[in-house]
Amino acid sequence: MSARGWALIRALALVLVVVFLSPISPLVLVCVPLAILLVAYRAKRFGALFLAAVLLGFVFSVAPTRPEPLWFAERAWALLLAGGFVLAGLWIDRRCVMARSVTAVAIAGVVVVATGVLKPVLLAELDWHFTANIGAAAQTARAWMETGGPGLVELATAVQTIVGVQIMLYPALLSLASLAALGVAWYVVNRLGGEREALAPLRDFRFSDQLVWLLVGGLVLFLLPTGELADRLGENAVAFMGGLYALRGVAIMVWVVTAAVTSAWGAALWSVAAVLLYPVVLGVALVMGLSDTWLDLRARLQTSRDGT
Repeated sequence: MSARGWALIRALALVLVVVFLSPISPLVLVCVPLAILLVAYRAKRFGALFLAAVLLGFVFSVAPTRPEPLWFAERAWALLLAGGFVLAGLWIDRRCVMARSVTAVAIAGVVVVATGVLKPVLLAELDWHFTANIGAAAQTARAWMETGGPGLVELATAVQTIVGVQIMLYPALLSLASLAALGVAWYVVNRLGGEREALAPLRDFRFSDQLVWLLVGGLVLFLLPTGELADRLGENAVAFMGGLYALRGVAIMVWVVTAAVTSAWGAALWSVAAVLLYPVVLGVALVMGLSDTWLDLRARLQTSRDGT
């Protein structure tokens, strides 16, 4: 498959991440940053500006008669995310998409926290709406499943457990989905600019090693008796970094497989094994990703292979 084809597959995978993880509308989370990035980086192309106008018109015009605060919050977050990405481009290299995306999420998060400090009632109301929205969707799914056979009833119970986790960790899930949404937007912007790959291969995925301190801080908040709010901040910091480190570990595994496997059949067998043993694979990936902060496993493996 060509480099362009693999880049498209990676973009589609990011779309799935947004769909499955985002606690807000995936369309809003992708379309708003895409529109802003098109205006910022493809302003000389009439087609790009037209597409941006269509996207923004669709996202902001399709509204209920009396929009709830969550409707405004979704769009405000997406705008902050896009603005943060463009702003980060002023001091971060254009090719460092991950660094810019993390910075964008950080900027949007700081604005949200600052808003919560200035208007605690507003943040509490938004939290209530997020929780109610997730709970209502889960209740609908549970009611439908309980009308089925015993298998669906058991699945409904599992869904209820997952929803409890989502309610506690939706800030982390939103942050991870936001990174994926920025990746999708950047892919489209670059494809319109004529770049073939647009997204770097998964095997090269990495991020700043300094982010390990966010994980450490999250663990401290979570383990120490610092109060309910600090516990929740710690849980979400750990969940966010756990997701990033697991993906970094998967990238290392892909690097090893692509370096060691020379046939398509071999790669297919490795893929099937990874799917069947996904709990073990994810655990190993998390350990490998975290270890890579200090060991730089890919560089060591490359040196060892070159030496032999």
